Amino acid sequence: MIGRWIVWIVMFHFLILGSAFGETEVAMVPFSSSAMPIEIVHSTTLHLVRPPVQKLDVALYASIAGYRTLDYVSTRRALDAGGRETQLPQWVVDSSPTFVAFEGLATAVETGISVWLIRHGRRDAARTFNAVSISLGTRTVLHNYQVAAAQ
Repeated sequence: MIGRWIVWIVMFHFLILGSAFGETEVAMVPFSSSAMPIEIVHSTTLHLVRPPVQKLDVALYASIAGYRTLDYVSTRRALDAGGRETQLPQWVVDSSPTFVAFEGLATAVETGISVWLIRHGRRDAARTFNAVSISLGTRTVLHNYQVAAAQ
């Protein structure tokens, strides 16, 4: 029992100290639950390649920031004309700094989800997510301007 703990502690220190001194690969022969060692036939190194940023993705990010800015402006205009917020709590839109922080955070989250999807090989899902988000946001902006014009 104590021998196993010593082996684990030595392996842990070997991995930590090995990476601390600049070693990038540690060659160890793993053992199975039996007493026979497992042979490693091929050693492969995984290289993560960051996909290139495409102009369409940048345009979609800019569109998200644009409609979020227009959402802030149109909501303020509708509230000044006597409208009422229906999607967010009223305390969020009543305070201008809180509402700006919400819009900025929402922009960052939407862009972050898109970047995460692209890095995991789902560029099509990221673009679909962006397109749906932009279309729903634009619909909300148009509704806000209609409410402001009607009041």
